[in-house]
Amino acid sequence: MVKARSIFNYIQVEANDTSEAFVANRGWFNRFKHQNNLHNIQITGEAASGDTKVAAEFPVKLKTIIVRGNYPPELVFKVDETGLFWKRMPK
Repeated sequence: MVKARSIFNYIQVEANDTSEAFVANRGWFNRFKHQNNLHNIQITGEAASGDTKVAAEFPVKLKTIIVRGNYPPELVFKVDETGLFWKRMPK
């Protein structure tokens, strides 16, 4: 709430309008987070965590895709470290 109050005060000074008082509580903040789809993300390792339930189910789905598509092992890649090179052109 301290940060929200400081931002509110800054906006009031910039707008040269001090007629409105800042009123916020935890319920207001929780509704604001819900309306704007804001939530906490656990940070582990190098990146934000994903949906662990879906991640646990994915190997079975991937195996099904590989079998149905008749893909050889040479065409299956692990690409979790490619984010650093998304703009890099291939040589």
